[in-house]
Amino acid sequence: MPFEAVETGKLRYGNGNPESEAYDSLTDVHVDAAGNRIEGRIPWILLNIADPSTKRRIATDWSEGLSTVAFDYLTVSVGTFVPDAARDGRAADIGGSTNLTDHLPERDGSVVRPAEYTWDPWDRPAYEERLKQSYHILRDQYRSADLTDQA
Repeated sequence: MPFEAVETGKLRYGNGNPESEAYDSLTDVHVDAAGNRIEGRIPWILLNIADPSTKRRIATDWSEGLSTVAFDYLTVSVGTFVPDAARDGRAADIGGSTNLTDHLPERDGSVVRPAEYTWDPWDRPAYEERLKQSYHILRDQYRSADLTDQA
């Protein structure tokens, strides 16, 4: 098989609310301007976390292979910018000391200071079952299919 690279770090913008007409189950980032919120869903593996339930991350020393090590918390910061359409979505120059338009938690000059985020380990995660968007399409196809032996 030839090598095929897949961009895993590009986040998909959309609506992650299952009650919405515009719902997209693959959404990573959603901006709710009316509610003054940004919702982000980042897969654990993009954060280098092998097992969030036991707080174990993939070791960063590649000589250790894919071994895991324990950790206590993540450091998190968020920044937004005005995209420059002429530069393939990169940040536009807005004439300040930085091109950030908003940030969390706080900024010291041009550096956004991260916050620590932690959680309690778990044995059984909380979850909510719901049908995927394609459920009814597949159900109808199976109902109409001729499944008799054609041999």
